[in-house]
Amino acid sequence: LRPGTSGLESVIWALPIAVAVSAGAGLALAFRRWQSMEEQAVTPEDRQLVAQALAETEASTKLMPITSTKLMRTNGTSDDES
Repeated sequence: LRPGTSGLESVIWALPIAVAVSAGAGLALAFRRWQSMEEQAVTPEDRQLVAQALAETEASTKLMPITSTKLMRTNGTSDDES
């Protein structure tokens, strides 16, 4: 395969190469930043926030108790009433 010498054909051949080089440089930069990040210690305030969020989640899931294992139909009747 030989790329054409016109402007558009040259761009079409060069574009995938430029994208690949840019993607490789971006990945190298991302990996370098990721490796240089310091590990942060968990503070007591962090633990308190997580405990509070878990307590709120548990409270919100207890708002509607499940009283029957049968599914309700869209018209409001259960499977027993059909």
